[in-house]
Amino acid sequence: MFVGDAIGKLADLNKEIEQIRRNWAFDRREVSKGMIDEFQAYENDGKVDQYEFLVASLLALNKISSKDIIPIMDKFRKLAGEDGMIGDDDIGNIAIRPKSQVMRDLDVDFDQNVGDNAAF
Repeated sequence: MFVGDAIGKLADLNKEIEQIRRNWAFDRREVSKGMIDEFQAYENDGKVDQYEFLVASLLALNKISSKDIIPIMDKFRKLAGEDGMIGDDDIGNIAIRPKSQVMRDLDVDFDQNVGDNAAF
């Protein structure tokens, strides 16, 4: 039991050291062409907005993964349509659907505990 506990603590220590290294590197990063290219999302306009910076920073700091972001952004693009913005003009279809259909579209099992549901 002692050896297993020590190995577990060593693994935790390695994760903590890696996170400290990520934070240190992030804190010292300056604006560069490489950073701009890396942080841009889809526009590739040579500029990084606050949302691109936020998402890229969370990825760099290993706070979230691409696996977390992709379904959220897919949902945004589906809701936003061609203009890339969600506005009053996007309300139409949602307002006329029955609540049961909306819940099925959300694909959330509300019978599970929130802690057990990967969607939360």
